[in-house]
Amino acid sequence: NADHFERETFESAIRFGASVTAALTGDQELAESLAADVRQRDIGRLKLQQDGLLYSEVSPWKSIVPEPLTAPAQPALPLNRETAIIVGDEAKPAPASANAGAGQ
Repeated sequence: NADHFERETFESAIRFGASVTAALTGDQELAESLAADVRQRDIGRLKLQQDGLLYSEVSPWKSIVPEPLTAPAQPALPLNRETAIIVGDEAKPAPASANAGAGQ
């Protein structure tokens, strides 16, 4: 019979993600918009789950393909030469700072 509840791990993750997005992009409105979108998707998923439709054949969640919420601002660089070899991206050098202190 609780009057209020809050999923603390979920909400803290949303707030943290919004803070990071705002810090990286300098766009507080974008950060808030993305946080609101994730909350809305979560509510939709909860409603499907409550109605017993989350894993049914009619669930829109069956066809979801994970994708980033925003496009990367720049291409990623491997952290070090070993990582570049593993991901098959040896053409991109690792940043000099990533190898600082290596072998110590």
